[in-house]
Amino acid sequence: MRTKLSKTKDGVALVLPQSTFELGGIDIDAEVEVTTNGRALFISSLPPQTPPIEGKPDLLDPHNSSRLIRELRERFGLQLEHFRKIHHFGPTASIENHLAYCDRTSKFRPGRPNVDVAERLYECLMARREGKSWDAAIKAALQEVPLHEDDVREP
Repeated sequence: MRTKLSKTKDGVALVLPQSTFELGGIDIDAEVEVTTNGRALFISSLPPQTPPIEGKPDLLDPHNSSRLIRELRERFGLQLEHFRKIHHFGPTASIENHLAYCDRTSKFRPGRPNVDVAERLYECLMARREGKSWDAAIKAALQEVPLHEDDVREP
């Protein structure tokens, strides 16, 4: 692929198609390291700060829901638009509010919407680890754990 550099106020910008980063497994919001060998530039994603979750966590534990969100954010660029598609609050859902709820809750009740959210987060994590796009991961999560009409809250 050929592209041009663009002068900016503070330096130079290199505009690359999003597909370039997806092929390299780098999310567009990821923190990256740019290195050079004097002739070529190399863009590498930095390792996540949160240790990866191993095995399926106890999804009744709200802290595991928080861990899933953190790993999805750090390693795969979880955005609000993604979260809203799998949360029962839909367009009014907030990642920060969900994290705050998880911090002040000792245990989710079985069969309740937040357990389903945690399950969908886990399914998204597994799909993203397999290299699936966010759209494919969300679709798989919603097929595995559908949103229930009586749980969805409209704005």
